[in-house]
Amino acid sequence: MRFLLFFIFFLLINILFAQNNLQTIGFHFKSPKQKKLVLKYKRANNLIVIPCIINNKINDTLNFVLDTGVSHTLITDTFLKYVYDLNCIRKISINAPGGKENIGACVANIENINIGGEIIANSHNVLVLDDDVLHISEYAGMKIHGLIGADLFYRFVVHLRYTDDFVMFEKPEIFTKPSKRYQEIPIILEAQKPYIVGNLVMDNDSVPDAKFLLDTGAGHSLLLDQESHKNIQIPKKNLEGYLGVSLAGVIKGHIGRIKKLEIGTHKLREVIANFPDTLSLKISRSYIKRNGNIGSGIMKKFHWIFDYSRKKVWIRKNIFFKDRFEFSTSGLEIIALPPTYQTFAIGSIREDSPAEKAGLEKGDEFMFIENYNTNQLNINQAYNLINKKSGKKVLVIVRRKGKLAAFTFIAEEPI
Repeated sequence: MRFLLFFIFFLLINILFAQNNLQTIGFHFKSPKQKKLVLKYKRANNLIVIPCIINNKINDTLNFVLDTGVSHTLITDTFLKYVYDLNCIRKISINAPGGKENIGACVANIENINIGGEIIANSHNVLVLDDDVLHISEYAGMKIHGLIGADLFYRFVVHLRYTDDFVMFEKPEIFTKPSKRYQEIPIILEAQKPYIVGNLVMDNDSVPDAKFLLDTGAGHSLLLDQESHKNIQIPKKNLEGYLGVSLAGVIKGHIGRIKKLEIGTHKLREVIANFPDTLSLKISRSYIKRNGNIGSGIMKKFHWIFDYSRKKVWIRKNIFFKDRFEFSTSGLEIIALPPTYQTFAIGSIREDSPAEKAGLEKGDEFMFIENYNTNQLNINQAYNLINKKSGKKVLVIVRRKGKLAAFTFIAEEPI
């Protein structure tokens, strides 16, 4: 949820980098003879986190989100600027929507960056934020140092599997088409991001040939822009409330189920979709025309092969494909607390949700969920325990203002 509108931010970044082409080398295999690299990644609240090493500091492995919605490598952990003595080549100021104070950042050069010990980039330019305004670590439940996307996807054919948590990078010149079990689908590359065309079926109307950004860095399933097409309407049965965070602050809107989304020959039914308020999409709408974006809630249902050089993706259904699209049955958004990100608290709570009715409040720190000490859980496990199937009872013990309190509620699926 917290990644709902981060692509707005990266569109602005792309404009800034386009003014001056700073990247001259790019990622490549350290050995010219190497053809592919299989890399195990960590899954953090549906985000794909890969290990990176900067400037040969092998004892300091950093966590970067592999994000197709990112045009250029971005460092979000501002402390790295001092740890690695990154010199600012050029200061920039990003205009924040909604009258908010501008966001400061700088273009910096990294001597080298290493992925999996085999993929490297020398003299690599990155964008470094002055302040961590995105708070990705809180959402991911682990320390996140940055995001990386197009810099890798343009250099390699990227095989992505959500079922066994591995990603493979392959030289485009040695890539061969996969078996017929995969479906080939063309993509559109704009601002170094991949877009796909699909058919959208709403309650009463449809949107043929709808255009979507494929966004591995978005935690939701589907985001739809109401003003991009007259047939995109909020479903009658919906919830209004908190959707996520952008540069402008908290984003509000509606959440509901759409009848069907067709990607190639694959039909996804009863998809949970987010409908942000108009102001939330104002900037992105003026830059690249699209009807919405597809996030990890949908993408995890397929094996993916991205080939930017041929402007194609290949997809194949996996074991998650038939799983029902689930919505929070508790009404809680969990955040991980610094500095360890191994303790969890309530980041937001949906109005009239089971958790709110039980008396839980924003800021409550979880001590136990059911019989599990939360210090022994990761954020994925915490979410699974607190969002049981509708009708099941959930017991939590929280700390509030230094005191412990127990709460129980009955999970309920509201849409």
